[in-house]
Amino acid sequence: MDNLIKAVREHALDPANYEAGWDYLVECWTDEEIAEELTPNMTPKMAIKKLGKIMKTYRAYGDEIRSTAW
Repeated sequence: MDNLIKAVREHALDPANYEAGWDYLVECWTDEEIAEELTPNMTPKMAIKKLGKIMKTYRAYGDEIRSTAW
């Protein structure tokens, strides 16, 4: 499981990914919270894909909130 968490964090820390919505995972999620979303039989690619969907939802929610500021 540690390898999956490491792969997810490395993906999230890549500047292109960080700026595309993965910043929330980097700044707010603990390793334990990441692990709750993963299963031992996942590959790193599968783990990144699953968490990517979650991060996309958080990003959309944040964008919606920011759009009401004007």
